[in-house]
This record gives sequence, structure tokens and C-alpha cells, in this order.
Amino acid sequence: MNTDVHDNVRDQPCPYVDCGSSDAFNYNTRGFGKCFACGSSYPSRKQMFDWAKDKYPVSGNTTSESLREAQDGGSHVAMRGISERTMEQYDVLTYPNGTQNYVYPSGGIKTRNLKEKDFYASKGFKTDELFGMNFFTAGCSNVLTITEGEVDAMSAYQMLSSRDTYLNPVVSLPSATPSKALWEKCKPYLDSFQKIILSVDNDEAGNGIAAKISKMFPNKVYRVSHNKYKDANDFLTAGAATEFKSAWFNALSMYLIISSILLSSSLTCIGTHQSISTCLQVLRLWMRRS
Repeated sequence: MNTDVHDNVRDQPCPYVDCGSSDAFNYNTRGFGKCFACGSSYPSRKQMFDWAKDKYPVSGNTTSESLREAQDGGSHVAMRGISERTMEQYDVLTYPNGTQNYVYPSGGIKTRNLKEKDFYASKGFKTDELFGMNFFTAGCSNVLTITEGEVDAMSAYQMLSSRDTYLNPVVSLPSATPSKALWEKCKPYLDSFQKIILSVDNDEAGNGIAAKISKMFPNKVYRVSHNKYKDANDFLTAGAATEFKSAWFNALSMYLIISSILLSSSLTCIGTHQSISTCLQVLRLWMRRS
């Protein structure tokens, strides 16, 4: 998928009848778009003007093909605090058989069994893309938020966008252990944003993700402190959206976090008579986790 910022066509008329904005729609020539007036992503099942399909072709957009195939019997169902509107924004469909589909940019589908609470890959799902990146064009905002899972991405988006005052793009990793291919493929997209905020679990996997991204983009990566909450959806279901937004606005720079770890390690070394080089080696090992 080409994620170069030059693929973006900005300030276009919205294709949806219930909006009608003349200049709030951004379209990516790969076949994706979003209206910043009504908040709707493109393509979707909403009623469009007759001219929309010709002006904003979706040819080559395999995601739209997967969505059309997956629509039968599926609907945008509110659950776990996530509204129907947010489900529609990310085109997440829930089915009567108890499954839920997350369609990735190239059309691959990650399916969740709601009863068993497990996931499985279907329809060519690959782990080298970010969930939701096709709904937010490269560089569409100064800040990009990244979570570990699809439900957390939707939860964070909903909490940050509740007043629709500005765009807050949120995407998620396909798993807690991202592949090297993902970083290589998505680096141009990630680099198109001035600031990256991480809302990841406070565990080994989350720390590894934070370390990896902060190495890729020094001085532009920040991390949300979850405190007593496990993840973004935990904030949402607990009715703590205000707390999440506060933590998001006060996210800590990974540069400062790592510097603090280095200082703490140095003081420990002095107290235990270990060499500074030994402490640096410990920090390097921590930074290699990915």
C-alpha cells in the first residue's frame, strides 16, 4: 500500500447526502477518504451523491471489496462502550453467529469470536498493516495515536473525538508482537505525523512496542500513562473518558522516560559499584525488545 502523503487530495466536497460539506473531505488516490465535517469514512454504506463514485473511485481498493462481501448479515453494533457510530467509522461489522470482523487496509480480515473471546485470520489477513490507517490519510493531523488492539483503537478514538472539534486519528497494531515487515511498510505513514502517542499495555510487550517506535522516531514518541486501567477500552467501560483524555494530553515523552531509566540505572550502578558501561548494556538490552 502506498502511503505517501502526496497521494492525498484535500479539501474536497463530501460524497454523503446527509452532510453536503463543500470542502471538508480528504481523499486518498488509493481509494480511501474521510470527511472531517460529518466524521464519515469512505467508502461506506451511507447514501452518496450520484457523482461520488466517479469523482472518488475505489478501484484497486481491496478493502471496499471485502466490505461489500462481508456486509450480508452484518451490522454496526454498539458494545463494550463503543458506539454504533464509532463502529461505522471503522467499518466493524458484527454478525448473528457471534463474530466480529476487522477489515485491514489491503482487504484482509481479522475475525473475533465474541463468545470465546479469541481471534483468527480470514480472507488473506496479513500482519504488516495498521488497523484503521486507511480511514486516516497520511499526515491528516499533527498527532497519531497507536494502540495494541482494534477495540482499544476504537475506544481511544471515541473518547478523543467526542466533541468533533478536531481530528484525532487512532490506529492499532495487528498484535502485541508486530513483525519487522509492519515497521518497514508503515514507516512512511507513521513518519507523516509530527507526534506519535502510544496507548499500550504496561507490560513486557507494551514496553517493547514503545521502545521500538521510539528508536524509529526519536523525540516524537509519547506514551499515555494508564495508571490503574489496563487499556483504552478499560477507561471507556469504566466511564473514565475524561481521565483518558487528561492522560493523553499529558503523555510522557519516551525520550524522557528512557533518560529517567538511564539515570536510575546509573545511580544503581554507583550504589552497587557496577560500571556505567554495564548499566548502559542493560539499557541497550531493554531497548532491543520488540
